[in-house]
Amino acid sequence: MLSIGTKKAVEWTLWGITFVGLGLGLNAVFLNWTGFLPGTALVPGSPAFVIIGMGFLVVYPDVFGAPHTRSLLLAVGLGVAAIAQFIALTVLPVPTGPAGAATGFLLQLTASTVFVVLGSLVLYLALRRPMGPQARRLALAAVASAAVVQAFVVLLVTPAVNRAVAAANPSAALDGARSLWGRAGALNAIPLLLFLASYELTYWRIRQRFVPGLSLWRA
Repeated sequence: MLSIGTKKAVEWTLWGITFVGLGLGLNAVFLNWTGFLPGTALVPGSPAFVIIGMGFLVVYPDVFGAPHTRSLLLAVGLGVAAIAQFIALTVLPVPTGPAGAATGFLLQLTASTVFVVLGSLVLYLALRRPMGPQARRLALAAVASAAVVQAFVVLLVTPAVNRAVAAANPSAALDGARSLWGRAGALNAIPLLLFLASYELTYWRIRQRFVPGLSLWRA
């Protein structure tokens, strides 16, 4: 039988998984609906849920033992690094003119790429220990697919940005590159859905193993 403290920790972990999953689902829906939003790695509505969910997870970092604590704290550190580099690269001053606009564009692309790759590692590490084998395979597939998608986006968009510098109308050409980024970046819905499935499996594994009769909606 679980102690009151351990049961509370498990409940908070389940709430954390619920909020993160809600953020992932919203992100996937918006990516399919509106496409990726160049210049930002965050889809409206999703960051708050993911941050709240991570907050629930870190309140009781030792709920599944020391290995989980280390993995979760590493996830938090990577998350902070991802946000910091994203802010730093997107606010860097760039020269004026077509070349400066292209440089700013590529900095945004780099920031978003690093953010997505680090973010996928954060999502994997945050629940790596309590994941079952199937959930872990899905999470690893999500990490791999995030890297593949971002590599595809960079290889597709970067030449378009470089061509825009020499175009007769650089502004219009960069708008075209931005639109291309938006369409290709929508593929990030693939790793998001894989993570969502992984977190769903982990949620039910934790719930059935530790608190099979729990109702999170009960006061």
